[in-house]
Amino acid sequence: MSEENRRRLVAVLSLALGLFLALALLPGNLTGPLGRVLGPGLWSALGIGALGLPIGGALIGLAGFGRLGGLDARRLGILVGTGTILVPYAIGVIGRVTQADFLLPHAEWRFAALGSGWLPGFLARAALDSIGLAGGLIAGFVVLTGATLATIAWHPLRRLEEGAKPAAVKPEVSE
Repeated sequence: MSEENRRRLVAVLSLALGLFLALALLPGNLTGPLGRVLGPGLWSALGIGALGLPIGGALIGLAGFGRLGGLDARRLGILVGTGTILVPYAIGVIGRVTQADFLLPHAEWRFAALGSGWLPGFLARAALDSIGLAGGLIAGFVVLTGATLATIAWHPLRRLEEGAKPAAVKPEVSE
C-alpha cells in the first residue's frame, strides 16, 4: 500500500472510530453491547473529557485528508488528548473533587465528579492534596502551555514576550 493510501485509510479509520465513540456516548443502544459498555465507561473515566475522543477522531480524520492546513494528525492527537484530560482536570480542581465523590453510585456523583471523571479526578485530587487549588490550576496552565507550544507553536502568554508586536490600532476617522 502506498504512503498516500495509508494516510487515507488512517483518516477513514479515525473518522469511523470517532463516529462510533460519539454514538456510544449517546443514551440508547446504537452501538450494540460494546457501545453499551464503552459509553458509560468513558463517561465515568473521563467525565466531560469523553467528548474529546470522538472530536479527536473527527479532527485526525480531517487532518489526514489535508483539510486542516498545517496541522497533522500527530499534533492534533497531542492537542486533543491533552484537552481530553486537562478540561475535566480543571473541573475537578475548581470543584474540589474528593475520593468520596467516586465511591457513590454514578447517578449520585456531584457535578465535580461527573465533569471530571475518575481519571482526571484522581489527578485533580492529587494536585489539591499536594499543591492546593491555586497550584493545581497553575500546573494545568503549564501543561496547556506545553501542549500548545509542542503542537501549534503558540502559548497563552505570548504577548508578554520581549519584542512581541502590539496589535495594530486603527486610526480614528474624523468627519
